[in-house]
Amino acid sequence: MSKKIFSKLFSLLFISLLVACSDDSSDSPTSAPLQPYSSSITADFFSSSSLTEFDSTLSSSSMNETPTLPDSLAILPDADGFYAIADVYKIIKNSDKVAFLLRHAERIDDLGQEATLTEKGETQSIQLGESLAGKDEFYYASSGFVRTTETCKKVALGRGEGNVEVVAWDGLDGNYFVLDTALFNKYSKIRGGAWKVLAKWAYTGTTPDAFYNLNERGDQYISEVILPAMNSWENQVAFLSSHDVLLMPLTVYASKGSIDLKFHENGRWINYLTGIAIIRDENGNVNLLPVKGLETGIMGVNG
Repeated sequence: MSKKIFSKLFSLLFISLLVACSDDSSDSPTSAPLQPYSSSITADFFSSSSLTEFDSTLSSSSMNETPTLPDSLAILPDADGFYAIADVYKIIKNSDKVAFLLRHAERIDDLGQEATLTEKGETQSIQLGESLAGKDEFYYASSGFVRTTETCKKVALGRGEGNVEVVAWDGLDGNYFVLDTALFNKYSKIRGGAWKVLAKWAYTGTTPDAFYNLNERGDQYISEVILPAMNSWENQVAFLSSHDVLLMPLTVYASKGSIDLKFHENGRWINYLTGIAIIRDENGNVNLLPVKGLETGIMGVNG
């Protein structure tokens, strides 16, 4: 009799354990926080034959695919996910067209349009130019700010090109990802500053009333701004200088969010002379690479 009771008790206990295990799943969140990128990816490479004529945007679905490194880009990134610009420059094919789109070099403590580079910033730019010496002359364009124009001129000086023409181009407007400037400024004042607001949006999608959708706007920038302009440049390589408010989200976009520029969490921000390389091959396929012109692509690392 005791054996039968024990058997029934054991059966009831076993059934209750099964029910408990199945109920555990109901405690999990029904939807995870917005994470538009795979953290396991160090760089984003995508191709689209439709880019040959530059008449359509990039497919955002490619942002969810695991990238493969093209044979022509057989170089390795650093621990943060950035490729050295000099390394990328060395493996460019004669049939490729390339745009290095970077944040300006170190500036003085002034955000105005007339703010100049520091002496260190001038040296940074010249040394970067020296690492890019060779081949034909570059095409140079800037946002029109003194510091971005100076960056281009100093890079050209380092390359041995002398005094070059630097085109002031609207396509390098730093506010390209900003949907509502007034709201961006408002949130910056009440939520810890522009860098914190911008970084949190880029990684989590917050404040959508102040910014465009990162992936959609990133696709649009490459397909509607950069590639049509690239098609008109006679030079094989373009050096483009803009600002962190453009380059930070573009770098997040190009790396699928794997590069850590989460200023809102850890104080990491995009460094001077850091950004992306846009490489278009002879078939119209496009590759994006996060690139750095200094020893590190990160500034303000905490810990």
